[in-house]
Amino acid sequence: MSWLARIDKQPVTTPAAPDSPTSLEQLAQALTEVAELARAGLSGAQMWQPIIGTGNSHQARGLEAWADQVSQTEVEVYAKATCGIERFAAAAGASVGDLLDGLVTSIQGHLETAEAFEGAIAGPRASARLLQFLPLVGPGLGALMGVNVLAVLLGGGLGSLALVLGLGLLLLGRGWSKALLRKATARIDVEGLVALDLLAASLQAGLPIPAALMATAQAWPGSVGQQLGAAAKALSTGQDWTKAWEKVRSDQVLVGIERALGLSWRCGVSCSGLLAAVKSSVLRAERLRGVKAAARLGVSLMAPLGLCYLPSFVALGLAPVVISLASGLTLLG
Repeated sequence: MSWLARIDKQPVTTPAAPDSPTSLEQLAQALTEVAELARAGLSGAQMWQPIIGTGNSHQARGLEAWADQVSQTEVEVYAKATCGIERFAAAAGASVGDLLDGLVTSIQGHLETAEAFEGAIAGPRASARLLQFLPLVGPGLGALMGVNVLAVLLGGGLGSLALVLGLGLLLLGRGWSKALLRKATARIDVEGLVALDLLAASLQAGLPIPAALMATAQAWPGSVGQQLGAAAKALSTGQDWTKAWEKVRSDQVLVGIERALGLSWRCGVSCSGLLAAVKSSVLRAERLRGVKAAARLGVSLMAPLGLCYLPSFVALGLAPVVISLASGLTLLG
């Protein structure tokens, strides 16, 4: 058999099908690809292929099936936002590509916030991990002083009491430090940012303000959407602007939306640039909040040091030395 015939009989392998994104970085890249495919005129499963993949069990069921199978918390929030954008674009005739560009901007802001937070928290986290071993240094120092620390700690009486107290404080300090580290996380108002993008798209599609607010509320029915829907209903019943917004929760996103749309409502100015400024302001505020949280963490971690680790160091290291010396003096007496 000739070498050409042997080549012809070799099995042909096809490239591996792309997988669905599993991290925020992968999702941002996939959304950028979907946006370009949408601008190129593709639609349906072909357009969403970078998200739902090919050959996956949920491909035939579409984007909603992919979102239902996302398990990572951060990606799950943006998966729901992607589904909301798909529904909104289909209902309002808005540009999927432009909406996804806005969502990518939000993801990038989220990643920048997380990176700034991780950079600020690196020092406190390393200090917390190092301090966990401080009480274990005590027995070594006692041994260097010629004291059989283990014999004292395991010999009953005050030594065993010091052992129980030292280990208990050590475990308490570790649990306390881990709780502080878990609590101090970088958060971002994804719900508000997506609402801003959908609202801007509604207005660009030519909808009047009450209709744009209602369309956003229907496509993104979270707490922010409910607030916008309430304002839309009040405006549609003829209430004045101030009265319609007085019951809306006053967080940064909603306050920014109310101010931006209020100028358009009263003066007829375009609010697209104002809404974009609100989004930039929210992203900056979230980044600053993360850095401040990291700074507070550095101070908070001093509490486990002073109340747990140092007393544990004394109980496991210094107390056995004192007990041993006291026992020696008693015997000499």
